[in-house]
Amino acid sequence: GVDRSTFVRFLLDCGLVDQQKVPLFWAVKVFDSVARPVRVCPTDATWAMTAPATFAVNRWTLMSVLDPIIRQHFDSRNSKQFMSWVVRAARQ
Repeated sequence: GVDRSTFVRFLLDCGLVDQQKVPLFWAVKVFDSVARPVRVCPTDATWAMTAPATFAVNRWTLMSVLDPIIRQHFDSRNSKQFMSWVVRAARQ
């Protein structure tokens, strides 16, 4: 899964947040709306019930979080620009 701090670092590294289209607080609010507590220990640990938890999303839920954020930057009119952004982000 992906926790909140990793998600925010990803948004900043990829340039997906700005004050006009995607403010950081809005993007984090979208993430927080679907994040669920996850124990930070092995599932078979005897002390799992007392282990600390963090809020995270799984990979599929992450896609649903990124969808509205990316749609703020790209639409059907600039799909070529989106694909070049994906290639550039993958190289970073």
